[in-house]
Amino acid sequence: MLSDKALLNPLLQLLKIPSVSTQEEHTSDMEKARKYLVHLFNSLGFKTKILKGKKHDAVFANLTTDNRLPTTLIYGHYDVQPPDPLEEWKTPPFEPSVKDDDIYARGSADNKGQHMIHIMAVKKLLEKGKPPVNFKFIIEGEEEIGSISIESLAKKYSKNLLLCDYLMVSDTEMKKNHPSIDIGLRGLLYTEIRLQTADHDLHSGVYGGVAENPVNILAYLISNLKDNKGRVLIPNFYKDVASL
Repeated sequence: MLSDKALLNPLLQLLKIPSVSTQEEHTSDMEKARKYLVHLFNSLGFKTKILKGKKHDAVFANLTTDNRLPTTLIYGHYDVQPPDPLEEWKTPPFEPSVKDDDIYARGSADNKGQHMIHIMAVKKLLEKGKPPVNFKFIIEGEEEIGSISIESLAKKYSKNLLLCDYLMVSDTEMKKNHPSIDIGLRGLLYTEIRLQTADHDLHSGVYGGVAENPVNILAYLISNLKDNKGRVLIPNFYKDVASL
């Protein structure tokens, strides 16, 4: 049962903040979420820094107790997707509801729940004394809009703030009773194709055998993206893919 209020309450408070990165009206909520995380990290003895993002800043936290020990960098994101359609929710998305061992709220599984588990684990380790490793966190606010700043932040701070021996990312789901280790996550490519043939409607009985139907052209295009074994046929698609 989720009964330890000292460990659970920080997550519930963060879940109440509607930190939706895709909507301008939640810009102040994004800042509120950052301030909450900074306060939480500071209360645990971390040194914090706001890393400037292209749209929403990231929160960096560092707890180095011994330079001779290895350092683990833990990644997370505090932004969430919009909760629409609201009528599909049985409980309000930003009013966390605890039922048995489950928490129902936007962000509880992606990704506030995951990185808060790590933060609370560090909290418990600190209560037992000096931990066996140093800890760093980077909690970004742009994951739901494509992590548009994470690459530049990694390059900028790779030799100082983000320097580490281990990197931990928990932004995936673990099926019940089926532990898993993800070695990679595929990306997404969104495209919009607009195809126009004639500039007005053509009668199929008169022009059907002469003028190309856009639906048929698009169907042909899509059917040639992959072969019958699922391999992508776009030239140079696999050029920069490392072999297993």
